[in-house]
Amino acid sequence: MARFSHPNIVGVHDYGLDAGAQFIVMELVPGRNLAQIIRQQGRLSPKRAALIAREVSAALQAAHRHGVVHRDVKPANILVTTDGHVKLADLGIAQAADEAGHTTTGHTLGSVDYFSPEQARGEPADAQTDVYALGVVLYEMLTGRRPFRGDSAAAIAISRLSAPPPDPRAFVPDLPQSLVRIVMRALALDPHRRYRSARGIRNALTKWLATTSAEDATTAQPASSAAVAGIPAATVAVPATRRPLLPRRPHPPRVRLSDRPRNQTPAWPALAAVLLLLVVAGFAGQRFVSGLESTPFSTPGIGVLATA
Repeated sequence: MARFSHPNIVGVHDYGLDAGAQFIVMELVPGRNLAQIIRQQGRLSPKRAALIAREVSAALQAAHRHGVVHRDVKPANILVTTDGHVKLADLGIAQAADEAGHTTTGHTLGSVDYFSPEQARGEPADAQTDVYALGVVLYEMLTGRRPFRGDSAAAIAISRLSAPPPDPRAFVPDLPQSLVRIVMRALALDPHRRYRSARGIRNALTKWLATTSAEDATTAQPASSAAVAGIPAATVAVPATRRPLLPRRPHPPRVRLSDRPRNQTPAWPALAAVLLLLVVAGFAGQRFVSGLESTPFSTPGIGVLATA
């Protein structure tokens, strides 16, 4: 473990023997382990559980690439820092103990609640063993409980040999179906139906998180929406400057003198002038007729005409 480092793995600074006692100097990680978080908060949200599992799978991928199998992936060995970063602890200790001869036939190193079926049968552990254990951890984060239970450690270990774990939606009905499929594939009884490596489950979690983030962005509501924080629309205060006005009936259009075209002449002066001309013409006509009746006149070459 001291030969390589990874941001999701607790670093090993030194190891040795002092006064007959073996020791390992490891990185100090401020925060809590996942077992404490689940015990205090209960089940986690699907998105947070997927994020933690993805970081653990990244740590396992790096370890498997260096030929190291954890053998004891469980919440107590998953540390969550104060800023939310995830680190996997005790990586390599199980393999070192196995190589030192601390495991014999019928005795398997690790926690029985997170055993793979292969471990329960006493078979050698490999990368898919860690994938199965990570599936159990993800199951526990989503439901708040472990998939297998029993009256004894032997009963818990044997229970996973006969049947798959119960569907997580039996305990949390609103879990996303796509995420449940990832969990159930990691917990497949047959290793050949399981993810073949930590990289496989990591890619699946990454794809699921990307799809979930895209859906969240699409369904996000504007800050000014009445649906923010679940407040009914009727109780949302509308700013005075944006208060809608009641509709009004339109007034009939007004015609003003200023709206008339400038080249248009008013009709009443012309009418007045015509009336005045008619009055003057009538008066002049009367005078002319009266003059004809009282004044004689002559026409050259005809003679004098007398008035009647």
